[in-house]
Amino acid sequence: MLRFNLRRRPRSGGNATAGGGTSDPTNEVVAEADALSDQGRAAEAVARVTDANRRRRDLRLDRRLADLRFEAFQQLVPPAAPPPWLEAVEDLWAGVRIPEITAGELTVETRSAAASATTDRSSFVVCCATNTWIR
Repeated sequence: MLRFNLRRRPRSGGNATAGGGTSDPTNEVVAEADALSDQGRAAEAVARVTDANRRRRDLRLDRRLADLRFEAFQQLVPPAAPPPWLEAVEDLWAGVRIPEITAGELTVETRSAAASATTDRSSFVVCCATNTWIR
């Protein structure tokens, strides 16, 4: 069974580095992310830390990013009502055991029809231009 520790890791203190007294950009990013998360804006904090981590990889940012993603998920508000069901889709392959289409024929409509058809057939085949098969 997968269990999550709901407690946040201890925050690292101080923005000054040992040499020269200049601020550490990683600590600044983490402090900014902590402030955003405390304001209930963890999704924005995730974006900020992700951007900083892409510019300069840092283990502290990786760790904080993992925690922030969990916090952002907890802050999500579920919709008041579930999304509407899709309308019934016409079965384009009535009487065909396994539908077979070319890659050029694969559209949103044919994919939806194939997905609805798979409830009865369990698969469909898309033939690629190189004559290889994807199932």
